[in-house]
Amino acid sequence: AVDQKTYMESLLMRQDKMSMAASVESRTPFVHYPLAKIINTIPNHVKIPGKVTKPILKKFSEQYLPHDLIYRRKNGLLLPYNDWLKDETGLGRFLDLIASNDCHLADYAADKNTLPTIVREFKNNNIGKIPSMIHLTNIELWLRGLNDGVREGDMFVN
Repeated sequence: AVDQKTYMESLLMRQDKMSMAASVESRTPFVHYPLAKIINTIPNHVKIPGKVTKPILKKFSEQYLPHDLIYRRKNGLLLPYNDWLKDETGLGRFLDLIASNDCHLADYAADKNTLPTIVREFKNNNIGKIPSMIHLTNIELWLRGLNDGVREGDMFVN
């Protein structure tokens, strides 16, 4: 209940403004005043009984949803960055920038020879212990835009 009075209003306002700014339709689940009044009457030890999160909602959902769905582990939204970077006509065309002598990211690397090696290993599918290529690609493109400005043919400008 403390969060509802101190924190929730600003979170809802921020969520509303950001979704409108991005032209995204957004809904806040379970923000319903009559429901909140009922939930606030339930003791905290029932709502939060240890390591189980949302136990009341999960128990209620069991009559409508499969058990495995309700109790599965959380999984973030995974994007196929590696597939995108393997596409030479898409994001993959920027990997050669990181491996080139003109690499802006190399100015900040402890060992300038590491970046071409990382790109080569990525292209050879040896991606087990290399940093996230999407992050390196994004930083390189950002540095190029910052240092050189955006020119036609660079990045995604046509």
